[in-house]
Amino acid sequence: MFYSFEAGDGALHPMVLEFGRVCGDTAFVRAIKFYVYKEAPYYVSQCLNVDVSSFGDTVEDAIRNLKEAVELHFEDIKEDDYRLVEEVLVGEGVVNA
Repeated sequence: MFYSFEAGDGALHPMVLEFGRVCGDTAFVRAIKFYVYKEAPYYVSQCLNVDVSSFGDTVEDAIRNLKEAVELHFEDIKEDDYRLVEEVLVGEGVVNA
């Protein structure tokens, strides 16, 4: 598992996490890309490869909870809804609201 995060700035930080599961004699490993942002008082983690998110009191909790949620997601799905995400760009802008 690896990720990078600059704590305290409240920005989106795309990360990569590898996880696996075993089904019979076959092991499945997937790399997921996700981002973490602060939505007071929690950190929210959102997977980009499947429509799964989670949260936690700390960045580490949010990532750990996301990993568990994604693994549970893959246990329950009938079809493979994994989307390959090759590149992540994060931007910030201003809109009229």
